Amino acid sequence: MLHNMVTNNKHTHSRAVLLLFCVLFFCSSCGQSERTLTKSDAGKSYSDWEQSPAGSAKYLDGDTVFISIFLDDGDGWTASDKALVKKNMQIACDFLKDEGKRYGKEVNLIYDISKHPDLEYHYSMDTPFAGSTLSTHEGDLGKSAKQLRQNIYEYIKRNINIEYVMSKYKVNSIGFLAFIDDEADAATTYSYYLNADISRYYEICFINLRWNNAGSDALKPETYAHEILHLFGARDLYYTDTMTGITREFIDHAYNTHPEDIMLGNSRKGVNYKNKVSGKITDITAYFIGWKETIPELSTFPTISTAYKASFVYSRKRLDNHDEYTLPERTIQEESYRKGMLFRVIRIICYGILLITFIIDFRKRKHLKQSLSAYEETERYEGND
Repeated sequence: MLHNMVTNNKHTHSRAVLLLFCVLFFCSSCGQSERTLTKSDAGKSYSDWEQSPAGSAKYLDGDTVFISIFLDDGDGWTASDKALVKKNMQIACDFLKDEGKRYGKEVNLIYDISKHPDLEYHYSMDTPFAGSTLSTHEGDLGKSAKQLRQNIYEYIKRNINIEYVMSKYKVNSIGFLAFIDDEADAATTYSYYLNADISRYYEICFINLRWNNAGSDALKPETYAHEILHLFGARDLYYTDTMTGITREFIDHAYNTHPEDIMLGNSRKGVNYKNKVSGKITDITAYFIGWKETIPELSTFPTISTAYKASFVYSRKRLDNHDEYTLPERTIQEESYRKGMLFRVIRIICYGILLITFIIDFRKRKHLKQSLSAYEETERYEGND
């Protein structure tokens, strides 16, 4: 009996300890927001962060999150300017989704900051935006651009919880879009190159609102789609590039055989519309972003081959003698076309004037001949009398 009482007390004590543990455990979870994902328990889907050769924006198939960072240099974003960015993003992302279907890919881009306000951030710039390109200017402009890029990298690391984003949206592909409410002469994307500085792992598009060399025209959705494609490994097809093996012969080939490719940029033959993207993802760009395993061009232009799908890796056959070459921009083509058309019109007018002069002269000669014939007939008739 005493033994049973002792045993029951032990069981009661054990149950009490277990109950207390459960209460403490569950209470400690109360009030917590979404669980933070860590590298140790992330699982296979997330385990390659900062290790993938594809950078932060992995592969344009499946889910990718775009985080929007609005840069403010003091003037602030107007409602209409922000609405334009949203509109262009929707058109560009719909285009990428539709192009993916043509290649059998299910592209799902999570970008809408109206539906996902946690994907919107704002960065206050220390100095006014210089209005220059964000790529490789020399001198003070180049230094300012480089410093701005570095500031954005640091801002991302300090203010954006990447693991939280991956956990909430169940993705391991994240691209960053830095929107500038100002004029610039080029939108620019900074993609990750394998074995480059790890800070460059965060792949960023810098997209300005307007051009400063085209009458302050607003950027159109095709530019958005073009820059976003760079995040996933797409190459520019309008200038030579030593690092990725893009040669003069290759871009001439792309221009002549795939004139509708969106990566030809302003050199593409076609119209850049405000409300749609008229360019296409051709097989060449599909290869670079990993939608095609191979293309016929690889045998003719071996320097363009990539070691990893949808990645920027220094060419395995780098160009020792860099032959700089850039296709003419669409504006130059249009100017040349207008001049050519004007010349043709002038030539047609001149030919027309000559033809009219010839006809008038011919008719005068014919009339004169008829008059002479009539006069001679009259003379003969009077002579016979």
